[in-house]
Amino acid sequence: MSRRRFSSVLALFVALPLVVLNAPPSAHASDGVDLTGSYTYTIDPTAGLVHVTVQLNISNHDISTRGAYSCYNGFYMPVPAGATNFVNTQNSGTTRPVPTKPWENETEFFLAEIAFTCLSYNQSTRLTFTYDLVGMDPRSENPYRSNPAYVAFDAYGIGLVGGVTVAVIAPESFTIETLDSTWAESTSGGLTTYTKTDIA
Repeated sequence: MSRRRFSSVLALFVALPLVVLNAPPSAHASDGVDLTGSYTYTIDPTAGLVHVTVQLNISNHDISTRGAYSCYNGFYMPVPAGATNFVNTQNSGTTRPVPTKPWENETEFFLAEIAFTCLSYNQSTRLTFTYDLVGMDPRSENPYRSNPAYVAFDAYGIGLVGGVTVAVIAPESFTIETLDSTWAESTSGGLTTYTKTDIA
């Protein structure tokens, strides 16, 4: 049986630069494979990290894989340079390694290989991919920052147009300066969640 990788780079790629300031204490689918899901960015200023959780639904509708001789078993997802702590958890609860490789002619992102159970025609699966964004030094050319006073990073989703949700979770004392009125906002337990659904 031949095994294929589809290219997520050709799918929806939305980069939303975020600049987060702490308030003062007083105050489509590629190649016939459908990829939908949610991307959640949780700001952890104490640890100097942004925790990223990607929950994906993957369906193979590529008619050329009909039969027993061809299937899809993974894809490459762009992740920011400096990202770390990759975990790929399958729907079964098992985990798979996450190899990485350079993205040709690109310095701000590299490619993480997201493997899953081989999908024949009309088969689907789910998985959860997690990693951390690390805040860079103040003089670094990389614009990613994460500390108790200031956080900056790109929040993006990859998948079928209209099938991607992006959420950013920040301490309630933080103010996000770059999100417009299309983002829903809710606050609970000292955290504020900003959500944009059905991204087109």
